[in-house]
Amino acid sequence: MIGGGAEFVANVFAGTTQREPAVLSIDPGIVAERGSTEMNGSGAIEMLAREMTAELHAIRARVIQEATAAGSTQRLPLKAKGISFGFVSSKPTGELQLHEIEGIDRDLVVRPWLQKGTVTSLRTFTVTAMNHHHGMQPVERFGMHLTGTRDFDHDGVTDELTEGDITALVVWQASLNVPGRVIPREPQQRSAVSHGEQLFNQVGCSSCHVPRLVLQRPVYSEPGPYNLEGTLNRREVTVPFEFDLTKDGPLPRLERQSDGSAIVRAFTDLKRHKICDREKQHFCNENLVQGFARTDQFITRRLWGVGNTDPYGHRADLTTIREAILNHGGEARGSRIGFEELSTSEQESVVAFLKSLQIVPEGSAQTVQEAVEVTLPYQPRERDRAALGVETKPIGRIQ
Repeated sequence: MIGGGAEFVANVFAGTTQREPAVLSIDPGIVAERGSTEMNGSGAIEMLAREMTAELHAIRARVIQEATAAGSTQRLPLKAKGISFGFVSSKPTGELQLHEIEGIDRDLVVRPWLQKGTVTSLRTFTVTAMNHHHGMQPVERFGMHLTGTRDFDHDGVTDELTEGDITALVVWQASLNVPGRVIPREPQQRSAVSHGEQLFNQVGCSSCHVPRLVLQRPVYSEPGPYNLEGTLNRREVTVPFEFDLTKDGPLPRLERQSDGSAIVRAFTDLKRHKICDREKQHFCNENLVQGFARTDQFITRRLWGVGNTDPYGHRADLTTIREAILNHGGEARGSRIGFEELSTSEQESVVAFLKSLQIVPEGSAQTVQEAVEVTLPYQPRERDRAALGVETKPIGRIQ
């Protein structure tokens, strides 16, 4: 499906741009192997990150003001949309103390992209990918004003991708329809999904995979304000391109609330966590440091399309949802143990709930679909549904 995740054969090797020439490109000491994740709902994710960043920056400014006024060191909790990122302190001189910051870079910019949470924006991601994977150089990073040439790769083609070209690519990604739910018709299976959602919360999975976050202003704006040099920044344009995530773009879209805000049911906190330990080492398999993220940290995976975006794990090397759960360690150890202590039927209910979180067909009027069941030992991926005779029909929004 357009915007959906890819299978293991489509894995990419991140980090090769840090070593030129890229020799031994699959050596884990040089590159990090990654699965390609789904991009549906990207506009909402980026705008959540921007609003959270603004909240954190406001706290940083406030702690400096309070320390200066009090004449003593002040310490404030860093919370954005209810998510804790540790603490920030300031001396009376305005010197910041940043050693208590958790799950985010010390500049307090929430970076929602890549599985390490190290890329600021869809635009940064796109500019990098067009050069790295497609051999096409965007002017805003490789053009005359930064490199002194209009043909950075000396291939005879000048100014290969304009700022407008990149904006078009980014806006398309940002406008992809949001994922939703596919609910079984059979009463017992429907009950299992409902019970599984309760158990998901009970064992603590929702402490990181936060079921819903509120986007105060559901308007996507391009370019963004936190892009670094080499990526077009908001301050460099007179009028940004904007569209309403609840009114524009393919259906289904975000749910708009009466106060103008919107609900984002992405099941993430957009924070980096350590999810491996000595007992569970599957996610401790990287050696290459990316950005300022530790090798054993990953951003909380968005689950709102997990039901039809297998395989799982940052290398796309886990076949089932159950495997992914059972390989959680580190900060997720308690939740994994909670899952392991459930009965077999209860574990199956949790998996059934997660399988209900799917990317629904583009153009669907509602975010929740009712599935017409077929007898299968597994949940078919979206591309298999037509061949298997599985149909869907809307039954309304999540309440």
